[in-house]
Amino acid sequence: MNEKKVVLVLSKDGIWEDKTDEILECLFAPNGVRIHIRFKSNPEKLFPYSQERVRQLEDPITTHNPAEVQLRVRGKVLLGVETITKYVDFYLVTSHGKRRPYNVSDVDVERNIAVDPACKTALDYFRSITEVVGVQNNEDQSLLSKQFGFLSQVSDASVLAKYLTPDAALKALESPEVLIYPFGTNWHSPKSVDKYDVKTEMENLKCKGLNTQPSSRRRRLSRWWTRATQS
Repeated sequence: MNEKKVVLVLSKDGIWEDKTDEILECLFAPNGVRIHIRFKSNPEKLFPYSQERVRQLEDPITTHNPAEVQLRVRGKVLLGVETITKYVDFYLVTSHGKRRPYNVSDVDVERNIAVDPACKTALDYFRSITEVVGVQNNEDQSLLSKQFGFLSQVSDASVLAKYLTPDAALKALESPEVLIYPFGTNWHSPKSVDKYDVKTEMENLKCKGLNTQPSSRRRRLSRWWTRATQS
């Protein structure tokens, strides 16, 4: 097997698997329709595969340092990453000692700003403060300090990154089409919330000469509605 080539095989479950270390050789049929693979576990037999189920990767485009970036695959961050190699259609990632391919279309590469000098200085300063302030556990360890221990990587797409790099623009959020209420409702409640206007309600109360202090229930509803529409 050519050591410079990586061989991927599409499993019956539709998942690409790196079979490079298991293969002795790949033989292409004369008609170009089938690829025959000889595995180390059974060298006497050739296993036929359609071309659509076998990919040979060579000449990587680039490599990434796992200390400087993190990969998010279909929204989930990959942990324990050791090496990252990018090919035309795949990322080949070694994680926890195992190498696995991921479709480029499924991967988002996020820069780790915790390694930037200015951001690292700020995080180190915050860590030093947590050693002397905050709630401590039974071993006299700062609980806040333990949380900062998880900040070895800070994605440039995170909210924290926007605070550590003030020049970065915050992503504008659009109001959801459907509001999710943090309390039990009946079919009347959403309509009441949509129609409720605090300023108009207060003006009506003043005109009527009534107590202008809204009820506790209305105050809670008003605060929630303000947060829901401004976040």
